[in-house]
Amino acid sequence: MNKTGQFYLIAAVIIILIIFGLITVANRSIVQPKSTRFYDLSEDYGAEAAKVIDYGVYNKYSPPVDISEKVKSISDTFAKSAFAKDPNVELVYVYGNKNQIWIGNTTIIQGDISLCPVSGECQTVLTKEYQGMKEVASLNLENVTVSLAGNSYTFGLSEQENFYFVIQTTTPAGERNVVVR
Repeated sequence: MNKTGQFYLIAAVIIILIIFGLITVANRSIVQPKSTRFYDLSEDYGAEAAKVIDYGVYNKYSPPVDISEKVKSISDTFAKSAFAKDPNVELVYVYGNKNQIWIGNTTIIQGDISLCPVSGECQTVLTKEYQGMKEVASLNLENVTVSLAGNSYTFGLSEQENFYFVIQTTTPAGERNVVVR
């Protein structure tokens, strides 16, 4: 019998298996596991702070200073809780609008916070030495820039209430986890 057809069929199957094996190995990637506890904490903080702001707006707290004090209180509570679990956690938050904002630094950050008006140059208002909340009354701000560990995050400001935060931590392996909202 003529078995050349069978030979070519088996050779084709073997070649296909070799090619498939090379492709699957070449496309493999390694995914680093994310720090679930850190991301859960940041989601909880964002949700709770939003509830505090919504409550203040709904109850027409006036002036917004009342709401900013509540945001400071929940941020300080969060920072103490997060710092107890991970001493490398850094939290910076911004609350307010184009005319008046409150900038909070709950831990000693490794960076600066700058305000940028619509016309003119950006000015640094918080540096890594400052810890606490600072009110900045200004007119017609366009954005706020938060610089942490060599990375800059810019948040636009509007007439309505704005709330932004940056939380970061460093893992024991030296990797940075950052949440920006």
